[in-house]
Amino acid sequence: MQIVEINEKDLKDSIVLLRAHTVGDTDKDTINAKRIAKLLADDWGFYYTVTTNLKKLKDYTLMNKDLTEEETLKTLKSVYTVKNSR
Repeated sequence: MQIVEINEKDLKDSIVLLRAHTVGDTDKDTINAKRIAKLLADDWGFYYTVTTNLKKLKDYTLMNKDLTEEETLKTLKSVYTVKNSR
């Protein structure tokens, strides 16, 4: 998500990552949303890039007809969790 000019391949890779790992607040085989929130809180530019890309990922997920409903919902839930972590 730290890609300034994110492309379709990057978005697909992000979906695969979010489908393969749970978003939570630990480091063990989990995407640590609290850790991400801390990093973003300390760097406005990083925050802006990641939140912009999370919106693009959400929009791409909603438009992607190749994903099942379950895959779409899991991805959207993960995006929401990362975006709203404190």
